[in-house]
Amino acid sequence: MFLHISVYIHLNWSSEGQTVKVITEAGEETIEVEVTSDDRKGRVIIPHGFGLVYDGVKFGANVNRLDKNTNRDQFGTPVHRYVPCRVEAV
Repeated sequence: MFLHISVYIHLNWSSEGQTVKVITEAGEETIEVEVTSDDRKGRVIIPHGFGLVYDGVKFGANVNRLDKNTNRDQFGTPVHRYVPCRVEAV
């Protein structure tokens, strides 16, 4: 997950790599934060994918768990953008 550096500083998190819980109306995922200045303040960026478990270690997050399956565009494609969320340190 990517988070703007100003938000990271505002939350007073100590180091890059902070593990956080992203909570939405549909579900939650635990993921590691990477700090960026490349996007807007207040926006959370989670690369699309299903996460990966390799040798018992989890990498990434399944973004499908963070959005309702009824949140679709007019063609039936899941809309994974602009999903309101809350981020909490773990």
